[in-house]
Amino acid sequence: MPHSTQAPRFHAMLQRHENSSVLTMATSEWRSAVSVPNRYIELDIAITPMSELASKATLLATVAIRHSSGTGQVEIYRNDPRDAPCNVNADFFTVVENIEQHPRFDRIVSEASTEMNNNLRNYIRNTIFLIPQPKDERHWSTGLPAHVTAIMGPRPSSSTS
Repeated sequence: MPHSTQAPRFHAMLQRHENSSVLTMATSEWRSAVSVPNRYIELDIAITPMSELASKATLLATVAIRHSSGTGQVEIYRNDPRDAPCNVNADFFTVVENIEQHPRFDRIVSEASTEMNNNLRNYIRNTIFLIPQPKDERHWSTGLPAHVTAIMGPRPSSSTS
């Protein structure tokens, strides 16, 4: 679900610092979907800002974990036959529940020419940030990892139709 950006300059500067499109989601939706910390769960991608991926690819699985430290991870696994035999593609997003813990938070606020006013405080309190991780060796695989199949059961890694 789209989450409105109530602090556009801050969000734009965060994206600049991350050198990536940073997605947002309402904190309440995230905590409702991933309510138990430190345990992977199947995540309904339709409630996330990554839902567009589901329409562009054959989705195999989406899982998430919320760490008690206020961070988490979303993992999206999809089938891409063009990458055979390693046709299971994985996209990883770091979840930041408290963006004030970002190592460059003060600099981002300053460079965005904004201030820690009520608007920014409310935005930060009610928003989680999903930061795409760079693709690494985990991006291409021949099957789903064990922690995913433990939750969802075995899934075919390619379509047979």
